[in-house]
Amino acid sequence: MKRISISLIILATVGCFILSGCEKEKAKKNKVTDEIFAGADYDFFKPFADPDKSYCLLNEGVKLPVMDQTIGSCWAYAAMTSMESGIKIKTGKEWLADPQDIVNNVYFKDTGHKDKEGLYISSGEPGDYGGGSHNILAGMGTNPVNGCMLSDMNIFNEGSIDTVKKMIRKHGAVSCSINSKLLYSQSKVHGYKTHNYVGKGVNHVVAIVGWDDDFPANIFMPNAKQKGAWLVQNSHSESFGNKGYFWMSYDIAVTGVIYVPTDEFKKGQNYGTYAWESVNPEGDEVTYASVYEINGKLGAVGILTGEDEEDLSYTVEILDGKFGKELLSFSGKEEMYGYHLAKLPKELEVDTCTIVVHKSKNIPVEGESKELDMGNLGPEKIYNYTKTEPGRCYIMIDGKWVDTASEEVKEKLGIDYIPGDICMPVLYN
Repeated sequence: MKRISISLIILATVGCFILSGCEKEKAKKNKVTDEIFAGADYDFFKPFADPDKSYCLLNEGVKLPVMDQTIGSCWAYAAMTSMESGIKIKTGKEWLADPQDIVNNVYFKDTGHKDKEGLYISSGEPGDYGGGSHNILAGMGTNPVNGCMLSDMNIFNEGSIDTVKKMIRKHGAVSCSINSKLLYSQSKVHGYKTHNYVGKGVNHVVAIVGWDDDFPANIFMPNAKQKGAWLVQNSHSESFGNKGYFWMSYDIAVTGVIYVPTDEFKKGQNYGTYAWESVNPEGDEVTYASVYEINGKLGAVGILTGEDEEDLSYTVEILDGKFGKELLSFSGKEEMYGYHLAKLPKELEVDTCTIVVHKSKNIPVEGESKELDMGNLGPEKIYNYTKTEPGRCYIMIDGKWVDTASEEVKEKLGIDYIPGDICMPVLYN
């Protein structure tokens, strides 16, 4: 009996030691969020206490600096948080870039002379105007930002709680559009900044970096219908909320985007900077092509897909010169709609080449130059300047290639505008 008692005492002591070590490890792991919520009422609720019901990128060693955006550039800041966290998860490396670089690749001051495609503003600063995923593609699709261009843009509408969690664990922070009504006017409750406005419409973009299934429903104003919340990074400096963060109720449906950058390629081209429109010739699939002068090693072709596309498979053909012999053909299929780089099996040395894409529907085109009314996203109207040239973009209609810059394509598609250039980024070295 004495031996058993001693053994039990030893086991109990070892058990306490192990438990103490676990608690120390947990405390160490949650150090970042503990600093964020310093001063909050931990007696009422302590976030990230149960690792089986919570997760946070910050506590996993992902550094995500809280920045202070210009007036309407939240879309660029949230996207950058998504990309920075994604690189850390996939490579273990830290990559930081200035979101304003994306903004400056998209918006230009209108001085009366327009020399490149983009959005021209007559007053204010580029950061005063709103944007979204299409701006990220335009600003980073073929323009390197701190050595990286856009590789993927995975979009999901009103994803389930489990879907969002999987996205964060696998890819990093989720860029999320919300309605910010009441977000800035409500006070903290028990030391926590919260948000639970489920009204229609969106006017702000933030980044979801974690969650806690046990976050109390009665902390929210109004009270949430269920417990659990997302930890969200805002872009109004650390003076906002809990050092730049707030909790968003699970009641709010998440429409999000995962942005993935790549540093594999040094150069890029894209005739159709913006895909404001899409066209669909009759048939079971759409086929379109662009002729590019690469003079290098072609590595990837960008493909845009829409929410209404159930079949996300594609086939890419690389033809020599202008519709010459086939050099390479490959196929693939994406899991989510949005924008994706279809990477060649291996880089292909080409000069002038024609890139042909086959997919289920929706050919992304930029349309004609026009004035855009940004509604409540910008102080004034914006002029979208596009320029197209014949002989570089084509659509297959009734078995024949038709130039997208011609009056003929307008007639054959039965539309009242010339489609202009096709949005098909190509990346190469």
